[in-house]
Amino acid sequence: MAVKKHSKEELIEFFSGIQAAITRDSPKASGRTRKPSSPAGTLQEAGMKLQPHEGLHQDGQPNLEDMKVPELRDMARVRGMRGYSKLKKGELIDRLRGLA
Repeated sequence: MAVKKHSKEELIEFFSGIQAAITRDSPKASGRTRKPSSPAGTLQEAGMKLQPHEGLHQDGQPNLEDMKVPELRDMARVRGMRGYSKLKKGELIDRLRGLA
């Protein structure tokens, strides 16, 4: 049995047709399925989570060593860091301080 090779254009056309059929036949969602993430809300939430730790250094920075890992991860998320979920506490602290 021989296998027929298709050109790139034929494959694109084939899958475009499938995608159009799926889009046409699928029911439309009634509104958003996820709530939009707002940076302002995220910052406020992170600020609320940081408030119980009022231990600040003399320079006004939070005492990262006294914080728990989930709080450090929230802080990393708010700062837009990537790959923070796999880091250990010491590594998170180093990254948040900008040492790494």
